[in-house]
Amino acid sequence: MTQWSRILAHFHTSPEDYTVIFTAGSTAALKLVAEAFPWVPPGPESSGSHFCYLTDSHTSVVGMREVTAAMNITSIPVKPEDMWLAEEQDATAASDPDGQPLHLFCYPAQSNFSGTRYPLSWIEEVKSGRMCPVGGPGKWFVLLDAAAYVGTSPLDLSVHRADFVPLSFYKIFGFPTGLGALLVNSRSAPLLRKTYFGGGTAAAYLAEEDFYIPRESVAER
Repeated sequence: MTQWSRILAHFHTSPEDYTVIFTAGSTAALKLVAEAFPWVPPGPESSGSHFCYLTDSHTSVVGMREVTAAMNITSIPVKPEDMWLAEEQDATAASDPDGQPLHLFCYPAQSNFSGTRYPLSWIEEVKSGRMCPVGGPGKWFVLLDAAAYVGTSPLDLSVHRADFVPLSFYKIFGFPTGLGALLVNSRSAPLLRKTYFGGGTAAAYLAEEDFYIPRESVAER
């Protein structure tokens, strides 16, 4: 069994459903999502994408807004009490799960600051459109910050199918520092758009012309 297969098995999923991208830690994983998510800037025909994050999030999640701001994407902090209220509201007030543009909601399974654990059921509620962090048309994706949670509790990705799951291995095993991963749902992986390529990222390219074909896999190697 390969390393990445063992990692996925630990989270009760498989290579058919998730891809493992090794990173320098959960912070690097978060930055990767911020840079590669298919954001749509506001324009004449669209209000644009929203980047929403729970106010009780890790510093690295809040820091994603600096990346999205450079792309003219609106960042919206969402208070936990607003999410609890949205959970109680009628599903008819939710957004169209098949609509455009694409939005991203980030929240921690367990707060780094308070230790509060937030419902993993929010993942499916938000993705399905039954629960909406903010109003408006569009399709929602969910990034579950699992870094603090998985150090003490099992995470079953066969049940709670977040689109993106950043984690740090030292918070699970105590070592090694500087090594983490981004677990990417296979249904969401094709959406990620890398602006840089190198090493094993390219299927084909030309040095003398602006020609580049990315590999089919979102993982570089």
